[in-house]
Amino acid sequence: MTNKTTSFMYAFCSTFGTEFINLFIGELYYTLYLGDWNYKNYNNFTDYKKFIEDDIIFALMSPKKGDFSFEKRLLLVQSHENYIADYEIGEKRMVVFKVDEPHKTSLRMLKRSQFSKMYSPSDVDKWFKASKSFYISYVDRNGEVRINKDNCESIPDLEKNYHKIVYSPYHILRKTPALRELLECIFHVEIDYNQELAEKINIESEILNFKEVKLLQA
Repeated sequence: MTNKTTSFMYAFCSTFGTEFINLFIGELYYTLYLGDWNYKNYNNFTDYKKFIEDDIIFALMSPKKGDFSFEKRLLLVQSHENYIADYEIGEKRMVVFKVDEPHKTSLRMLKRSQFSKMYSPSDVDKWFKASKSFYISYVDRNGEVRINKDNCESIPDLEKNYHKIVYSPYHILRKTPALRELLECIFHVEIDYNQELAEKINIESEILNFKEVKLLQA
């Protein structure tokens, strides 16, 4: 399952423009992380305040087999003003970037699990419209099933029975009433209007090579 940094910080790629997205991101698999425990210059995971305020993001690039142009495209990234460093992890490449506004605020809100405060409504519409057409979907032996108000009551133990569950980033970020109603229907709970519509981030999934520590709250 895709981690929340990859799902909700997709808009960060727009920092580099259409050329970067089409020629670099579009040609490989990537996962975004809030950090990498093994990165030698980064050890702020035990200080909550520093963790929140560190405006850097880690992109783990997985080139497709036989992609001989990867190194050439990497030069484009290395010349960008937001580039900090890159290093090999097996056959993959981790690239570290500085994050500027408006994505700096988005990153800090993500770390606080305040998803609905990450973007303005217009930015959600701009960057996450691809997931506007559904609320929640899962895959069973018959393929993809999209949950709606007509079938939500017949979904048994969603989290236990299905591993590949996709919650729409669009509706989480916009905190839409329709998604709230579906979640209430599926899990038989009442969700407060002010409550976020996704679980808090799991640090273990958002930091590569995570080691068990307790972030010291400010």
